[in-house]
Amino acid sequence: MDLTEVSHLQCELSKFISRELKHVCSNDCPHNEELDMLVAHGLSLCETNSTRLQFLSKIYKPAHVFVSKETLEQNFTSLLDLLSAASSKSEYNDTQVILCLRIFASMISGSSNLKWLFSSSDLDKLARIQSDLFERVTSFNCLLTNSVLLAQGLCSLEGGSVSEKVQQLLMNPIFNQLIGTTAEKSESFSRLYSKIMMRSDFPSRRLAVIFGVLSIVSESDFADVASSMLNQIIPQNRNDDPLVGLLTSYCFRQWSIHVVKSTNESLVNHLILNDELAPIFEFIFHRQSDPIDALREAVMDTFELLVCLLVRCSTVTVTPPFLHSLLTRVLEQPLWMRNTLVLIHRFLSAVFMETNRTSEQVIEWLVSTGFPVIDMAHPSELSSSATRPFALGCTLILTAHDVALSQSAGEVFALLAVHFSSTESEAMRAWLFTLVWMAKQLRGVSHAFLDKVFNLAPSLPSALIKNYTQCFTEEGLSTLLHAYRYCLTKKGLKRSPITPPDLALLSRAFRSQDRQVYLRPGCYSGPSDFF
Repeated sequence: MDLTEVSHLQCELSKFISRELKHVCSNDCPHNEELDMLVAHGLSLCETNSTRLQFLSKIYKPAHVFVSKETLEQNFTSLLDLLSAASSKSEYNDTQVILCLRIFASMISGSSNLKWLFSSSDLDKLARIQSDLFERVTSFNCLLTNSVLLAQGLCSLEGGSVSEKVQQLLMNPIFNQLIGTTAEKSESFSRLYSKIMMRSDFPSRRLAVIFGVLSIVSESDFADVASSMLNQIIPQNRNDDPLVGLLTSYCFRQWSIHVVKSTNESLVNHLILNDELAPIFEFIFHRQSDPIDALREAVMDTFELLVCLLVRCSTVTVTPPFLHSLLTRVLEQPLWMRNTLVLIHRFLSAVFMETNRTSEQVIEWLVSTGFPVIDMAHPSELSSSATRPFALGCTLILTAHDVALSQSAGEVFALLAVHFSSTESEAMRAWLFTLVWMAKQLRGVSHAFLDKVFNLAPSLPSALIKNYTQCFTEEGLSTLLHAYRYCLTKKGLKRSPITPPDLALLSRAFRSQDRQVYLRPGCYSGPSDFF
């Protein structure tokens, strides 16, 4: 036991008692010296179930249980009573139920060496409450938390590794049928797990439980169950039920996290060579524009994770044409489609993370693969090596005039801006000059786009000011002054201090007829609004 961590926990509990329970212990109070006494003292001061749960959540954190066996057992029984009350149909309290389930999971995860501490009657009661919660319509967070607790109990409190149990329960129908009647009472979680996984008419519950297992399974155990778990998720690929779709996306993301972290080369090679990732990509493209934000985010996270895996393994098992065809599929979608630029950004993020490719190389790859660059006039002094970066940059700026695409276009522009081989390269200068060039066009450069670019690539506005101030025409002053605005904010000054604009520039700004020169986002009151 780490005495420093125990001391820190005692201090945290004492603060909670004084701040939340309005009780101050004197310095010589015996409760301060013994953790178990402090816990009992704090619980005795709690007047409501809500404060009891808050106090218990301070004590029990994942994989850290510092109290004695006796205190743990007492708290387990007390928490069971709290969960029973909060989950009753007449007085159901979703917030308290979720907190109870989380505390139970923390208790169990930190108590693997106390397997026989909890009585079989208490474990059976907990499993019954969990079963009742699975049968009822509860919140999404409650469903996930309940599933994680079930998996934690399966893993920590019952004999054998989680991979052995999952394989038995998934692959052995006879075992599934018999476990409910022949299993020992200590296997309450196995019985509940089997009951849920046998019910094919409730895919949301099955997926939630799979997510729970994926959330707690170790790397070594995951290697044994990776394919079987994936085969349990894939059948729901085309299920149009919103809850099933959301849970499927969460399962795919959690599964992908494990695969990317895995050091088991044979597992990774098997998954790739047998094309077992294909159904996940089909799900990604099918659900990329889903109206549920959390689902879209999970889908995009999964896409980036799998591209990372494929790029990392490309020299061994995946030929470059596979990645080329994946990028081609993304680029075949129109740029105005809601998530095309998001997918491009996630794809490139993975490439830059896993390789030493420069933006010059990636831009060549993008354009040669079919990125729909807009053919427009460019400065005559532009070198041939800089024409593609210039054309791509201008295309992103034009795309950003659609308000719905300005953020994602800015993310791609900024990502490429920070990965050029040199800040002095021809391509980088052309990339910066696109802002100057497009600023003087009729529609200028979207301020929402500039905000995203400057936040993600904070060296750009100062470089723009330093090297291109004299290149901006009257029509483009709005973009230049927006760069000054960013650099003169607290965030901008911290990243790249600059000197304020000189009088000549301010004089040009006063003479400008472009209302964007004076405009702050959301308000306009004339020239004084800027100063």
